Amino acid sequence: MKKMLILLAVVALLFTSCAATPEERVQIHNDADGLYTITIGQESYSHLEQLQTLEDRGSNGNIAGAWIYGKTKDETEYTPILLVQTKEGLAAQLLDVCATYYPLLYAADVDGDKEDEVIVNNVRTAMGTGQYRLQVFAAEASGLTPLYSFPKTAYTYHGADADIPYDELNFGFHGYLRDGFRLFVEYPALRYEETISLQDATIDASLWDENGQTLAPEEDVLRFNTFHSVDVLDIDDDGVFEIVGKQHVSYGTKRSIGVMAITLQFNKDAGDFAVVQVAFEPQE
Repeated sequence: MKKMLILLAVVALLFTSCAATPEERVQIHNDADGLYTITIGQESYSHLEQLQTLEDRGSNGNIAGAWIYGKTKDETEYTPILLVQTKEGLAAQLLDVCATYYPLLYAADVDGDKEDEVIVNNVRTAMGTGQYRLQVFAAEASGLTPLYSFPKTAYTYHGADADIPYDELNFGFHGYLRDGFRLFVEYPALRYEETISLQDATIDASLWDENGQTLAPEEDVLRFNTFHSVDVLDIDDDGVFEIVGKQHVSYGTKRSIGVMAITLQFNKDAGDFAVVQVAFEPQE
């Protein structure tokens, strides 16, 4: 009997040492009302809808599925939750607090390590102005590890204006006015430049005073927002995917003149993503 008790104690000890700690444990339950409850460690989040899903990804990769849960009914703001099913189990990541929206969700190898990463583009709104955040996570044995964010910092708001600094949004672009009716935009790192005409139907009268003078300053007149759209594409067909984000480009504070398509590619030497291609798409 004594030997049996010792054996049971050893088994119990082994089980305890192999089990996930409460802080690591992730559980999801389908509630009776068709909604979901997710428990992460000691915290539970209830009445969640499934907002986005990636399933049936096969058995070759490290990610079997990925989902985003959140609230879209009778909620002005909520905390979305990213769930990822890996070979090691279910991992979770709380995303930025956001407003009602269905975020974009991808899984692809974007850093060349032969394993998929999870890419999320999620909107955060304030005072009617949309601000998006691109986030890339690696799915590892320890859980989800952040690899990249744009902007680099999470959103905070003070009053009516979003406090994301402009220099965190423009990726090194410069823009100014030429000849009173042409906008010039350049990205020096890639020797890219584009001249955009504001003549004819594209001229917005709100940008000019009664004497035909511009109301906006003659430098730093181009403004960029966060990525409102993101695609994940293997542009050079090398098995490693690039991230293509599109930013609204505005002249002064009045008019959107188009979007800038920005291609991000992982640089192994720097251990970070870098801009490798840009293209301006004028507003139609």
